[in-house]
Amino acid sequence: MSSNNQENHESFINKIREYLAISGASEIARRYFVMNSFDGVLASMGIIIASASIGGINVLFIISAVLGGAIAMAISGVSGAYMAERAEREREFKKLKRALIRDLKGSIHEKALKFATFYVALIDGVAPFIASIIVLTPFIFSQLGFLTPLISLVSSIIISFVFLFTLGIFLGKISKTNILISGLKMIIAGFATSIILFLLSLL
Repeated sequence: MSSNNQENHESFINKIREYLAISGASEIARRYFVMNSFDGVLASMGIIIASASIGGINVLFIISAVLGGAIAMAISGVSGAYMAERAEREREFKKLKRALIRDLKGSIHEKALKFATFYVALIDGVAPFIASIIVLTPFIFSQLGFLTPLISLVSSIIISFVFLFTLGIFLGKISKTNILISGLKMIIAGFATSIILFLLSLL
């Protein structure tokens, strides 16, 4: 990388850090990431468990259903979060302008507002999509002939609980609480949800 390119890259990174510091978007995006990743895992598990309970392990159907749900959650997350964040950020921006008694058009505050809105919306939509794809991975390998449907089902469930445990650890680190207990709480929540979904599929 040339010195000019490196300087441009560092300048871009510094701008992002400055925008995040001004807007406080990092904490909001972090919450969205955890919540929506959790939703993505549970939604995917629900589809997989229900499909396996009702009609057997139809790999292609599960891939289509989970992928469709993941795309829907991504689109909904990005659009919904963008509109909500934009409204909230604009309200804060107007309050800031009134407090400073000056026009802030083109200022670092306006740029930070626009970046934060886009950043939070992107995290909101990407998080459940990535989580769903991770849970779906064993079925993709099964469709390619590398795994049997039963192994893909078991693997997917294991991956789901490992993912939930990892999210719990992440939350534990953020809140500076016991990471093991935090991870186990996530697993318990996922397990309880799985049992409810399985029982509902039998009705």
